[in-house]
Amino acid sequence: MDLRKWSRSEDISKSEWQEHPPVADMRAEDSPGKVFEFFFNKALYSLIKESMPYATQQGYPNFSVTVEELRIVMGIFLISGYHRLPSRNHYWSLKADLMVDIVGRAMPRNDFGEILRFLHVANSQRLDRNDRMGKLRPMMNHLQDVFQKAHIPEQHLSFYESMIAYYGRHGCKQFIRGKPTRFGLYASPISSAVTTFHSPTVTVQYF
Repeated sequence: MDLRKWSRSEDISKSEWQEHPPVADMRAEDSPGKVFEFFFNKALYSLIKESMPYATQQGYPNFSVTVEELRIVMGIFLISGYHRLPSRNHYWSLKADLMVDIVGRAMPRNDFGEILRFLHVANSQRLDRNDRMGKLRPMMNHLQDVFQKAHIPEQHLSFYESMIAYYGRHGCKQFIRGKPTRFGLYASPISSAVTTFHSPTVTVQYF
């Protein structure tokens, strides 16, 4: 796609908006399963094959993961996004006020933890040392691509700032005093003023 080059003297108020259909054949009546398969497709699962070599490097040559198991892991990630619990293990709790039956029936807790331990989408031996998000870059590029294919371009967009909470060690982590989320990764997403996110892959700024 050719990007337009803007000049400082150009009056953008005179530009006429032209509607463009999405690249992907997505419909509002599509089933949740079809939408899931569109975003988490074979291209994404092919990236995660790097998990096996990484496990071997860590001394676990017998580790293996199937595409079906990866589908379940991604599904649990989505559930944890809107069904928040104090810790990851609580999704497998036997207590009535904590247990999430669909998660417990889909995958044992130890299997999920093992897959999460070795989950990799990039070859650790061939990382771009100048890219601080190199370990996640293949997945970020994939999601950026599929979201753009499904997105219906709109005239009114919203640009804003946010912090992705993160308390581990990372070169991109920032501290902003006085904010609700003080430690994390600084992001500047682009979202639609009418529907949903336009750019799910955030731009992480570091200095």
